[in-house]
Amino acid sequence: MSMPVQSTNKISWPELIWKRCKAQPAVPIGCVATVGALLGATYHLRMGNRQRFNQFLRLRVYAQGLTVVALMIYGGVAFTGDQQRAQYIKSQIALGDLPPDTPYPGRKDGIVRPKDTSSFVPEPAALPGHLSTAVDAPPSLSREAPTGPGGAYPLRKEERMKVSDFAKRLREAEALHKEEEGAKGSERK
Repeated sequence: MSMPVQSTNKISWPELIWKRCKAQPAVPIGCVATVGALLGATYHLRMGNRQRFNQFLRLRVYAQGLTVVALMIYGGVAFTGDQQRAQYIKSQIALGDLPPDTPYPGRKDGIVRPKDTSSFVPEPAALPGHLSTAVDAPPSLSREAPTGPGGAYPLRKEERMKVSDFAKRLREAEALHKEEEGAKGSERK
């Protein structure tokens, strides 16, 4: 299945506004109703008709509330649609049906990740030898039985890290950081 590629053609502001108005008609209608109610309230305030003035102010509150609700609904639908599309593409990449550099909504990196992590060669780190292998090893090399292609997530429940293990690793990382900072400080002197 081929995914549509986003076009690089820029559209002008009027075209963008018109496109959004056609896609979400309740928002511009609500905005026009709100402005109309404000103009009607202003007119009746100048004429001294307090009853009609109050009616137009109530109408403005209703129109503005419906506009805000329409914005929330349209925004929520667009947001969840993008999330679903991104999740589908990510799952297809993990299964190997799509190439790793396939763009999807919300993707910020342009990095192409290799499917096979067995050929991973860590770059030398400026850490002591006993610590560098623990830091530089890719996640797939630290597990005995990787799940999915190349040891990708999600992990089975029994393979997931427990909170106590995470806290222990965090303390070790903090100690390592302090050790590195101490080494850097002694090099500067």
